[in-house]
Order: sequence, then C-alpha cells, then structure tokens
Amino acid sequence: MTYGKRYTLLAILGIADGDEDDDGQAAMPRQITEDVNESPELAKLKQEMAKIKHATDLVARAGDHRFKNRYNLLGEGAAEMMRVAFRSLRDKLVKEAQDA
Repeated sequence: MTYGKRYTLLAILGIADGDEDDDGQAAMPRQITEDVNESPELAKLKQEMAKIKHATDLVARAGDHRFKNRYNLLGEGAAEMMRVAFRSLRDKLVKEAQDA
C-alpha cells in the first residue's frame, strides 16, 4: 500500500497511526562504519577476490555455490563490506576491459 493510500484510509477511518513516518529511511541500506571489524572469513574472501583479473572470472566466482555459502555466513556489516568490495572490483575490471 502506498503512503497516500495508507494515510487516506487512516484519515477516513479516524485511526491514528502510532508509527512515526521516517520517509522510507528504515528501508535504506545502512552506511558502513569503522566500527565493523573485518572478520578473518571476510579477509579471506576479499583476498581471493583481489586475485581475480577479469570481470568474467569475478561473475563466475560470485555464482560459485561455495563462495555464496561462505558469503552467507558473514554478519550484516561484513556482508555489506563484501558487497562494496565486490562492486568496486567489478567496476575496476569492467573499466579495464573497456579501455583495452
């Protein structure tokens, strides 16, 4: 239900909404803070990714079920750090391929 529909319905029914509207901020990804410690498993995954030299190899690695299983075991903060590292490497490899 959209914001407008929800609040119109609440107004018609005379119901007060107890939730504070945060304009969708709760659904937005959290910022990574320096408080998140890099776990040994995250460090290993990032080291393995750093060895990848071609974007196609990176995509293949991301699809590898063993890699996915290890990624899924990371905590929320570490998983976000991994996603940032993956995107950064992907963008770098794609740019290198385009420049070649």
